[in-house]
Amino acid sequence: MEWLERLNRAIDYIEANLTGEIELREAAHMACCSALAEMT
Repeated sequence: MEWLERLNRAIDYIEANLTGEIELREAAHMACCSALAEMT
């Protein structure tokens, strides 16, 4: 279940940065996903 471990790393990153700035590219990198989604 490598995908689950990658997703958990991204969630850990997001939770660790809730009071700061969360970089979509960094979270996507940790989850091995594309950061093509644009937040508006």
